[in-house]
Amino acid sequence: MALPLFHTLTYQVPEPLAHEAGVGCPVAVEVGRRRVLGHLLGPAAEAPPKGLKSVQAVLDPATRFGPELVPLIRWLASYYHYPIGEVVRQIIPGGEHTGGGRRERWVTATPEEGAPDRPAPSLARLGARSLRLLQFLREEGPRPVRELEQLVPKCQGLLKTLEKRGLIIMETRSGPVGGGEEEPGPPSEAAMTLAPEQEEAVAALAEGIAARSFLPYLLHGVTASGKTEVYLRAAAATLAQERQVLVLLPEIALTHPVAREFGARFGRRVSLLHSGLSDVQRLAQWRRLA
Repeated sequence: MALPLFHTLTYQVPEPLAHEAGVGCPVAVEVGRRRVLGHLLGPAAEAPPKGLKSVQAVLDPATRFGPELVPLIRWLASYYHYPIGEVVRQIIPGGEHTGGGRRERWVTATPEEGAPDRPAPSLARLGARSLRLLQFLREEGPRPVRELEQLVPKCQGLLKTLEKRGLIIMETRSGPVGGGEEEPGPPSEAAMTLAPEQEEAVAALAEGIAARSFLPYLLHGVTASGKTEVYLRAAAATLAQERQVLVLLPEIALTHPVAREFGARFGRRVSLLHSGLSDVQRLAQWRRLA
């Protein structure tokens, strides 16, 4: 909890909340006579035999972080002599916000191999537009209908057909409040023809990426010389290895043009965090990373 305490506090989780409470969940607890926000860090090594207070409420069953981040949180608190609850507040967005906003329809592709007790649904007599939707969902994961409308306009009828065949599952979810930037559409392929200098830079970066070891590079070029396209190609090569890409910018003024370029190339795989976002917007972007 965001209090000036250099140690954690132990609470018991009531049985009705046990199925929602997990590491990283924001919870409401009582400290003295105050009700405050805290986050669950895991089971206690030791618990007092009696006198434990109970967690009052799980504010959001969708966890903000997993067990893998807890050692980092504890290390930061120890190394910087900073209250552990304040560490969580600084690096984990959202506070008490759940990120719930509008409710919208989402679509998920069913497994290609089908269920154990029945064969995979047939793709026979599906049109090109239906197959494009299905392939996109299988490659990119669950997506809202509004995004699929950008990929294949007027696709509602196609989705109903795919659902009847058992190829997709449609459900209503609470969508997050907007993340502070325009929603990126479906990803696009690189169309630019590289200049010789760009090709040389991309080849060098691709070699380093394939080596899977740390190699620093300095890319020199004046404004509008094509450096961003080199970064995009390097990011694509990294993602092709099922790895992640972190892009750091020196000033907030650059976020919009750079985010627009990356969003156009990689679609909703791009998440954007900067100081100009509200808590709810930061939470929406944070959840894209999950």
